[in-house]
Amino acid sequence: MYCQTCGDLIPDDSAFCPSCGKRLVSATPPAEEAPVEYAGFIRRVAACILDSLVITALFFVPATLFGFILTIFMDSSQVFSLLLEIKPIIYIIAFIFSFFYYAYLESSQRQATVGKRAIGIAVTDADGERISFGRATVRYIGKLLSELFFPVFFIIAVTRKKQGLHDMAAGTLVVKKRV
Repeated sequence: MYCQTCGDLIPDDSAFCPSCGKRLVSATPPAEEAPVEYAGFIRRVAACILDSLVITALFFVPATLFGFILTIFMDSSQVFSLLLEIKPIIYIIAFIFSFFYYAYLESSQRQATVGKRAIGIAVTDADGERISFGRATVRYIGKLLSELFFPVFFIIAVTRKKQGLHDMAAGTLVVKKRV
């Protein structure tokens, strides 16, 4: 193949001419790729609601049953004081459970939590690839900080790539899954 600008002979797989540096125009156009569709605010809220239901079912329902079982064996005032004492531990366990739910599932092969999968969206990096567990961790912590300031979530509705601050911090996108 020859450079259209300087006429030098160049390897067929080159993207630029090694002599003049000009970008080469390929004789065969690249395969047309479908444009990325970003998941908007409403889809993401729906997925969040579904995930909240899943987390409730997987963690809080068993915890409530545990409290109910305690009332069978203990006086209700004893149960109440015990629950007050272990309340911080329950919050820590709930945080750890929620963290692993989001970080593990979003960095998994499916790239989505149960709620996101049900809605048909997935978490990717800027290139559309699967994110690492570390990046999913940064995203989760960023999401917790964003939740402290609820109106910050509305930024998803107005940004070009439909990113929240936690997505921007982690370098992630939430996209509609291709079928």
